[in-house]
Amino acid sequence: MPINEELSDLTYHRLSAASFISVFPRMYMTEDALHVGLVEEVECEEVRRIGLLPARAPAPVYSYAAQQFHLTVFLGDMIVSVATFLREDQATSKRLEGSSWRLRATATHPDFRDQALASAVLEHGLRTLRRRDASLLWANGRSTAMGFLPSARVLQAGEERKPPGVQPHYQIERRV
Repeated sequence: MPINEELSDLTYHRLSAASFISVFPRMYMTEDALHVGLVEEVECEEVRRIGLLPARAPAPVYSYAAQQFHLTVFLGDMIVSVATFLREDQATSKRLEGSSWRLRATATHPDFRDQALASAVLEHGLRTLRRRDASLLWANGRSTAMGFLPSARVLQAGEERKPPGVQPHYQIERRV
């Protein structure tokens, strides 16, 4: 899917998955070494394969979504954290003025976790959603990732669910 022209103000970098370096040394990063950019879905695959086990299907995974965008955190020219935002109403939400968007497949390379990179992608995505008059961002978050909630100002919406064949998760949401 071509990059949405509404997002042309975001930095766009074209990197192949083959250019991804699979082992990173843990290091202190400064803001000037990092930037958030818009990419095509396929360019998120390598970090998702490493950071989201069991591995997901190859792109395009979200071809059903009429509106979507994919953000990454770059460290230099390496993609180290990714997230996908899809225009998708939440069936259980109260009708809000504006649109609902779903956060999918957020992943950070294991060597770069606990450095607020997923938060950077999320905040950048929220700014983009505000420009699109969105009202709610929601997701099914893995139970193991719930430590992320307080820093991301995300609310848990309901009890833990354990559907067959899927890791336990909670539905989470944040007003945009």
